[in-house]
Amino acid sequence: MRSASRSLEEYVSTARRVRHLDGG
Repeated sequence: MRSASRSLEEYVSTARRVRHLDGG
């Protein structure tokens, strides 16, 4: 469960970064 939580956080961080870049 702990691993999944970390993976989810990383995914959200990446998605946020990509969204910001896309929104530019």
